[in-house]
Amino acid sequence: MNDIRQPFLHPLQTLLSDQFGASATDFARQVQQAVEQLPDELAAELKELAGRLGTEDPSSASTARFAFDCGCLYERLRSWRHHQLAAEAGTVSPEGKLPDSLEQEQMDSLARIIAARDRIFRKVADFTLKAILITLGLLALGMLLGVV
Repeated sequence: MNDIRQPFLHPLQTLLSDQFGASATDFARQVQQAVEQLPDELAAELKELAGRLGTEDPSSASTARFAFDCGCLYERLRSWRHHQLAAEAGTVSPEGKLPDSLEQEQMDSLARIIAARDRIFRKVADFTLKAILITLGLLALGMLLGVV
């Protein structure tokens, strides 16, 4: 497809193939494959976007709106997928095993999310510890000088 809108579709196509198993090369076929896994609202938006791709004239105004809609839908789909992974990972058996329904791709994505969360918590904890130590140091210095 030699369409000016193709670069805006590429991240969405990559997300559909990587996270939803839509292996087709054509965007409309990818949408058909991925729609079964999505909630009704997201499925309807994805179908509407695929329909607009075939019917709209790629003028500058419609291209800008199309690019914006692609970005918004990409973020919503990615967020929904992350929430779905978190919900699946939250169901742990009494033995501490994850359910068999998680595929290797999902496990890799979940591992990256958990690693990012741990890095953020570590940075916040380090900053908090430094702030407390500096505050205590200033308080001790103030007490020694008789300011406090």
